Amino acid sequence: MENKPSDQKGEPGTNDIRNMLSRAGLLPTRQRIALVSLLRRKDETPVSAEGLYEELAASGVKCSLSSVYRLLRELNESGIIKRMPLYGAKAFFDTKLAHHHHFYAVEEDRLTDVSETLISIEGIPSALEG
Repeated sequence: MENKPSDQKGEPGTNDIRNMLSRAGLLPTRQRIALVSLLRRKDETPVSAEGLYEELAASGVKCSLSSVYRLLRELNESGIIKRMPLYGAKAFFDTKLAHHHHFYAVEEDRLTDVSETLISIEGIPSALEG
C-alpha cells in the first residue's frame, strides 16, 4: 500500500481507505479506517496484531485486542492484507501481496522482507527418473 495524498479533511488518504473498504464489502468504520491507515504507514513491513494494538492504543484509538484480530481477519479475507502464520497462534500481517520472502528475528519478534537479490539457490540435484 502506498501513501496517498491528503483528502479534504487533512487526513492522509482517508477517502481512499473508505473507498477501498467499501469495494471490499466492508463498512468503513473508524476502527477499520484507523487500522488501515496505520498499516499504510508501516511501509509494507509485516506487523503483528499485538504490535498494531499497541500503536492504535498509543494513538488514542479505542479498540480491544480481540477487535484488532477480528479486523485483521476481515481485511485478510477481503484480500486487502495477507496473514502469514509463523508458529502456533503467532501470525504477522503484510500489505505487500506479491510473492516475496521473509526473515524472522526471534529475539526481536520481528518479521522483515528479504530482497530477491539476496536469495540464491545453488547445487540442486537433478531430478530422479520417473
